[in-house]
Amino acid sequence: MKHPIHLQSEPNPPSGTITAEGLLNTMGRPKLSATEMLIRESLQNSWDAGRIEGVQPHFAIRIFTPAPEQMEAYGKFFSDRPTGEACPVRRGLDHFFSAKAPVLMEISDRGTVGLGGPTRADGDDAGDFANFLRNIGKPRDVEQGGGTYGFGKSSFYLMSGPQLLVVDTLTDFEGREQRRLLAHAAGESFNHEGRHYTGRHWWGVPSTEIPDFVDPALDGAAAELANALGFSSREAGATGTSLMLLDPHLEDLADLQNGPTEGLSDELRRRIGFRLQEMLLWWCWPKLVRNDDGVAPMRITIDCFGMDFSPPDPDSVPQLFGFAEALRQVRKKRDEDSVRSIRP
Repeated sequence: MKHPIHLQSEPNPPSGTITAEGLLNTMGRPKLSATEMLIRESLQNSWDAGRIEGVQPHFAIRIFTPAPEQMEAYGKFFSDRPTGEACPVRRGLDHFFSAKAPVLMEISDRGTVGLGGPTRADGDDAGDFANFLRNIGKPRDVEQGGGTYGFGKSSFYLMSGPQLLVVDTLTDFEGREQRRLLAHAAGESFNHEGRHYTGRHWWGVPSTEIPDFVDPALDGAAAELANALGFSSREAGATGTSLMLLDPHLEDLADLQNGPTEGLSDELRRRIGFRLQEMLLWWCWPKLVRNDDGVAPMRITIDCFGMDFSPPDPDSVPQLFGFAEALRQVRKKRDEDSVRSIRP
């Protein structure tokens, strides 16, 4: 890894700001599991970003065991760790690197616009990148888009053992393609050498303009890092975003109480794959109901430790066939009087 990656830990400004605990608590205590919240939030984000005319968005989940050379790349990338042995980010990274069978979870989309706009949040127009990785609670600017940046977003951090994300995105910025890679973590606030810190951390390339600030790696450097860290490959011009979660919490998928101690057996891996398939099918079936041209609004795939668990066509599922047919009728609007909203 040729490109130097540095850690930026955010100090509390004189005016005050939200802490990492505040970010993680924005979601409250929903009845859904962490995995269900993650699936719903990430797929909604991908759907909102699928604004390319005539292109079917592709949403993918991939769970895999990193190769030794990939683990070495992660060790170099996170060679700088947050201060304090009690820091949950530091503890989570230590656990990830000491695991006998470490696990990564990649959530990606293609055929979407990626995380565009400026990479910093202090300008006049903070776009998707800054709103996702810098700001908290910024309303979405997509017509009929779901949620805000900060509430369901906390599910990403809560699903990761070290409470961090590595983000790789390809987007159009100022008339050209730009590849960006940055990591962000939400741990807990702390004091260090007489100063208070929010508990939010970033790993990136040191800024040449702002002291103690990191920017994302860009273009060729970002592509090299993404390849070393095991991100899915991209076809030329395939805009979209990939999120990498280290040491994902898979307990609710495999019905485990304390997590596996010696790695995941083949049976547990299949159980995780089928549970992911079930969750995606139940929460996201409308995106899989084909239009009159035979093409679904979205393509969804699941790769669980090299096994394909992509959800089936809802028409082939007895519990969903009726829902799928009703949705088709609504889309066709054959009889407008049959579709009413009493309290819009």
